[in-house]
Amino acid sequence: MKIGVQIYYYDWPGGTASIGPKLTEIARTEEESGFHSLWVMDVLSTIRLAPDGTSPAEVLSLCERLQRFGIDHVIFNMPNVHEIRPLEILGEEVIVAVAAM
Repeated sequence: MKIGVQIYYYDWPGGTASIGPKLTEIARTEEESGFHSLWVMDVLSTIRLAPDGTSPAEVLSLCERLQRFGIDHVIFNMPNVHEIRPLEILGEEVIVAVAAM
């Protein structure tokens, strides 16, 4: 069995400026302690692309923020992916824009 840690709370002392260094410290400590993986909530995130849900602009904004923290891989949970159109919109409006960042 492998054990990992998920971080979903970032309201640490030092504000936004402390997030990168703190994540680095956590990752090093976790690796030295023998953990298998580290999951960051902003990287494993749920989006529901729909008129009454998440907009492509919001998804792109999230990707831009994550990139500023040095994150280069994002995994989205898409509960309405079976509708197909949200997946097409993600490809047409977000993936193209992210590739140009």
